[in-house]
Amino acid sequence: TCNSRMEGSALHSAIPRRPMAAGGIFFAFLYIMFCINITSFSRSDSNIAHAKVLPIFSLPARTRSIRSKWLPIRLKIKTRAENIEDSMTLDSKNVPVTVWEFLNEISSENGVAKKALEGQSKNIVNSTVVKETYDFLVNKLGTKDATTVVIDHIPVLRVSERSCIDCWDTLEQSFGHEAAREIVRASPAILERNSGSIHELTQAMRTILGDRSAGQYLKKSPRILTGGHTPERLLMSWRLLQTLFGPELAQSVVGKNPGILLSPPTTINGTWEYLKEEFGEDSAERMVSKSPGILRTPPQTVTGTVATLEELFDRETAISFILRCTACLTSPASTVRGAWEVLRQLVGDEDALALVQKTPMAILSPPSTMLGAFHCLEIFLGYDTTLELLKKNPGILRAPNATISSSWEALNHILKEDSASITDMVLRCPEVLRSPGRTIRGAYESLVAFLGEEKALELITQNPAVLRSPSRTLRGAWLTLKDLFGKETVELLVAKNPDVLRTPSGTILSAYKALSTCLGSEEMAKQLVCRSPSMVRVSADRMMQVYNQLSEVLGPAQAQQQFCKCPSVLKLGKGAMNKWIDAVITEATSRTASIELTDEDTSSH
Repeated sequence: TCNSRMEGSALHSAIPRRPMAAGGIFFAFLYIMFCINITSFSRSDSNIAHAKVLPIFSLPARTRSIRSKWLPIRLKIKTRAENIEDSMTLDSKNVPVTVWEFLNEISSENGVAKKALEGQSKNIVNSTVVKETYDFLVNKLGTKDATTVVIDHIPVLRVSERSCIDCWDTLEQSFGHEAAREIVRASPAILERNSGSIHELTQAMRTILGDRSAGQYLKKSPRILTGGHTPERLLMSWRLLQTLFGPELAQSVVGKNPGILLSPPTTINGTWEYLKEEFGEDSAERMVSKSPGILRTPPQTVTGTVATLEELFDRETAISFILRCTACLTSPASTVRGAWEVLRQLVGDEDALALVQKTPMAILSPPSTMLGAFHCLEIFLGYDTTLELLKKNPGILRAPNATISSSWEALNHILKEDSASITDMVLRCPEVLRSPGRTIRGAYESLVAFLGEEKALELITQNPAVLRSPSRTLRGAWLTLKDLFGKETVELLVAKNPDVLRTPSGTILSAYKALSTCLGSEEMAKQLVCRSPSMVRVSADRMMQVYNQLSEVLGPAQAQQQFCKCPSVLKLGKGAMNKWIDAVITEATSRTASIELTDEDTSSH
């Protein structure tokens, strides 16, 4: 009995002990790995001795969830700001050159804010790669633009110089040097892509848009090349658009919004079918042509927003509102409803309806953004002035309060803390508060460099909207106009119409060449631009399209003569332009017919 009891108890104790021992060992192993990961993460975060982070994804899923659950508690002990401060005070004799020190060095040398030190660079530990990549960017973009690219997208420093060169060469061969610069400046993440995939995507875009337009459209939407998309997906969406709208309208839609090619075919088709059913095919085509981005919105969102607008207003007002501002259908119904309630609380039902009818985009912002903007404006301007500004331009509530604060601080610095001048400028051009402070400062510094402080102040007082342009655009426009017309003429052009400085340099050059073709000589084009500087802002493609239409019927000489008689016609809208073309062709045809009749009468006599 004793032996049987001992055997039974031994057997009884042996059965559960094995799983308990195995479980204990397993959890002990997890705990050790957890501690190692935490310590390794902490070391890599403070960049001490280039400690390597163990790959957490090599652990089981349950372990990852445990680590992600408790990791924030560990990080609260030491914040990222404290780690940055510690890394900047390390003794350079004991620690090799780190990424933090390198970023600190380039930001201080180039006068750029320390924002670079706050980026996501904890995984960048190879200083050699960082320096080589940064030197490559400086060589291709210039020091200032290279530093700006690094600040805006620090992960680009993880890319090796060889990969950057391959991607750059692919872009340069496909679109040219200037277009490659623009694409990289607009979307530095493209340097992280494989050059082969970039080549395939650019070939797909050329197939869709043609060689000439592909580069221009990719500058508008470089995310096509950076989002991990495949050529097959782009071509599938393109074929669907051609089937739904025909080649001409499909190309127009993609030209206005290339990002539509990234939408799933089910979204495009579903939204289009709903628009056709709800508004009719003709109205639906006008809506898509006016706002192609609606085809990127799921049909459920569009349906819900239409129902909400009909609930808030009557159906007739809602339909009129939608046809005027098709972009409103891209916002969720909850956003539209919340924005409308905020407007009602701020200005009352009657004024809110008037504001929405005046500026439909006013109800497309989240309610929290609108309330934050209003309270921020109230601090700077007071309640009454803020209401006056809101009634003049309700779109100002779409700006985040941080943007308004930074822009106000920039204006305060420029105008020497003259509150009356700032208020007057804001009331005349509320949109200036929707530009970030660094954009305003950069624009003002560029104007001072070209015109001097006194003339720069006169210019922004005359036209505050010029402060909304990036300094790169202002510099490019000034230098391009200076090359074409000379410094004295540029100053006259800018004084007459400051908006010419808001025009990209490529647009100015192409418009000038198109004018020279339409008028028959560069001298005529220069005279026209001096009389009407806004001509450099007219689309070159549009001018050449009109010129080619007239040339086919009248011949090049007669077409140039018509433009010399009435050059301002190039600034007309599409409808008025078509009427003018028909009138000119009809008049020229009738005159030719009368001349032929006169010749016949003379020969008979």
